Amino acid sequence: MPRFEYASLRPLDLRLLELHPGLAGDVLAGTITHKYFSVEGDEIPQFKALSYHWGDQSDPVSISLSTCQSLEDPSSDVESGSLDIGRNLALVLQALRRQDKRRVLWCDSICINQRDLPERAAQVQCMKDIYRYAKSVVVWLGPEASWSTMAMETVRWAGEQIESATMDYIHGKHVFTCRVTADKRILKTADPLPLGGAQWLAIEKLVALDWHKRLWTFQEIILANQKACIVKLGKEEMSWAVYKDSLSFILFGKPLPHDCFLDETSFSLNADMMASKALGCVEVKGKNNWIEMIGVSREYECSNPRDRIYALQGLVAPYLALAITPDYTKSAKDVLISICLQHIETQKNLEFLHHCNAAARPSWVADLDRPLSSLVIDCHVAPFSTPSAYLIEPGVLETGGISCDELDCDPILLPQKVISQTDIEYRQQFVDMVNAFTSHNSHQDDNHLDRLTMALTYGAVRDYSLQKLRVLNEMSFHSLQDWRWKIRRWLNGTSDAVEDLEDFRLND
Repeated sequence: MPRFEYASLRPLDLRLLELHPGLAGDVLAGTITHKYFSVEGDEIPQFKALSYHWGDQSDPVSISLSTCQSLEDPSSDVESGSLDIGRNLALVLQALRRQDKRRVLWCDSICINQRDLPERAAQVQCMKDIYRYAKSVVVWLGPEASWSTMAMETVRWAGEQIESATMDYIHGKHVFTCRVTADKRILKTADPLPLGGAQWLAIEKLVALDWHKRLWTFQEIILANQKACIVKLGKEEMSWAVYKDSLSFILFGKPLPHDCFLDETSFSLNADMMASKALGCVEVKGKNNWIEMIGVSREYECSNPRDRIYALQGLVAPYLALAITPDYTKSAKDVLISICLQHIETQKNLEFLHHCNAAARPSWVADLDRPLSSLVIDCHVAPFSTPSAYLIEPGVLETGGISCDELDCDPILLPQKVISQTDIEYRQQFVDMVNAFTSHNSHQDDNHLDRLTMALTYGAVRDYSLQKLRVLNEMSFHSLQDWRWKIRRWLNGTSDAVEDLEDFRLND
């Protein structure tokens, strides 16, 4: 069968896949239709959008596609060819295929001509509306596995324990309200959830699935109708709302157990990426800052470095999104240069320098092919003011600054942060770190300890903040005197109070 040939899209047209009915084992087949799609004109066709990971494309599966010749008579479809798709998408379509009637879907791999770069760029700009206005978004986590049923049953069990899940933005933590009928072992203790070792391993494998790690799915799930979105893992299915809150409860509702995970570091990172998606569904849409969004999403994966920008276009304010036109012929560096210059103009700061990681010029623009730096300095040597920054020639940014100090010692390797620690272990790790930075009894020198505190808090102390003019409250910075008292108690082993740890945990 010849390769399927795409007909050109007219402005405001959208391709949809009408997935033909079939039984297990039948060859995949579908009809491509063009539908007028205008949010402003309130003309939105009915379809479900797929959110999935493309996966390995080296061993594709063919789908037979035809083009609809008559909207009134679907039987008049003319067969026009086959298209190779990834195996993961084929599994999604097989799982969603009905036995008796067609299903109307949108999936990027089929509904966008991936070989046509101008069309691809134009459709990428439309994706924010595609996922926002889809009747439902179907999240495909992957096919059935030996552990998948146990993982989803554990998530369902967790959902039966909680009444609600919210976020405490002041303290930066999840807040869960348990049902009165919840397991008494949850209500009466602060111990880890009463799950078996096999259940914890199943949860570890669940959050390690590629869907949780991908940057495009970050935008897709945030834009989706939260009430209509569903999650599928093999034959298992539940609503996104239940999945999100229940899995968050497992990951963050109680302390995690020791020695239950194959790779604690990877599990911690994967859990954080899941948490970012859950949190993003509540508060991310319409951000007025490209650089903030790039920072929030820096841990997610994408195949094309340009997509570190384009995959976030639906999550920033419209005036920012419209200023950037997706163009896959541009280098990722050139795309980000445009973002940085726009940032200077709109935000009046040089916040993008936090992510500098470039080995090649221009060094003031991050290299999106490499892991982004995460140095974030919240306090400054002077009050906020508009930077003196000018592009004096292509690639050369000239700016003014103040020389504060210079480093004159070799870096000290700090112990690796782990996901589950008792308060005593946490305090001991901090004490070991302070001892590595200080010589014998130098912590008794106020000036020495103040400099260490300023370094560890990035200068976020009451002495050098406008907060010193305000009434103290639970979120006020500590003064240098407060920190000297706390740190010396820890170093001398004279404090066992849990509350002494909370402030450092919040700043960790």
